[in-house]
Amino acid sequence: MSTEVLLLVNLASMTVVALMITLNTRGKWRSTISAMLSACLLGGTVWLFTLQYSAIDKDEALGERRRLNLKDLIPQQNSTPPQLSALLEEAGDFAADLENAKLHNPSYTHEQLLARANTVETGFEALLGEINDSKPLLDTYPEAATLVNDAMDELKGACHLLKAYYYAENTDGEISTERLMKSRAHHANETLAKAVKMVKNYEKQ
Repeated sequence: MSTEVLLLVNLASMTVVALMITLNTRGKWRSTISAMLSACLLGGTVWLFTLQYSAIDKDEALGERRRLNLKDLIPQQNSTPPQLSALLEEAGDFAADLENAKLHNPSYTHEQLLARANTVETGFEALLGEINDSKPLLDTYPEAATLVNDAMDELKGACHLLKAYYYAENTDGEISTERLMKSRAHHANETLAKAVKMVKNYEKQ
């Protein structure tokens, strides 16, 4: 028991004794003086009790704020972490679609084809954003992370080449650009397949 609590207990005991003396005191002046002393002791006891409990409440509030601050500083783990392998498989499907894409389509205008290329690039950026959001989890698999970084670089280059294809000045330029684009998309797909296999093995452990 702390010193402050002992003092409060003693003061409360003295207050009770003073009240008992007041009740048993004979004579007008003695009763008045005893009543005044009892009232002072009672008031002092109530005041000290109030101060003590206020201090306890402040300590508890401070402790709660500290706990909340720690929650902000320490990242909370998700109870159901996303399947990283599924995200990487989605990236692999994107690479495969890009590899097998038919770039020349007479039914589309040049502007429509450019718009399609921009849409593909936007889809890549969204996919890259999701993978970057999963980077803390991905970094726990260093070898797979290296493969994913390489694959995403290849995919980014392939998307740029897709747009470059529609700005080619001649047929030879189109052919070489398409060949390089599909080669980079193919390499990205193969690299992502290796990363998926590694991550799945880790997820089973």
